[in-house]
Amino acid sequence: MMTKHKAELIPVPDLTKADKRDDYWQKYAEAYLYGRRIMEVRYMTQEETEILGFSKRALVFQLDDGTIWFPTCDEEGNDAGTLWGQCKGTTIRIPVL
Repeated sequence: MMTKHKAELIPVPDLTKADKRDDYWQKYAEAYLYGRRIMEVRYMTQEETEILGFSKRALVFQLDDGTIWFPTCDEEGNDAGTLWGQCKGTTIRIPVL
């Protein structure tokens, strides 16, 4: 039997209330990301791209618990997305390939 990730144990509140929704998603993200280390950074393989039905390859990063993360163009995961960030006032953009 697989053990549930701690993010799956967070009670889901009434997500129509903005303050409850924001708090829930904050805790959910923290459960997966807080304190983790990035162990690998690469672009998706062609096989991964095809399995997901993407037309472009996104950046992938793998954490120390084996979880992989990659940006998508929308919440439905319809295609790969560009990763955006900020560092010391400079905008950073890592494009899809």
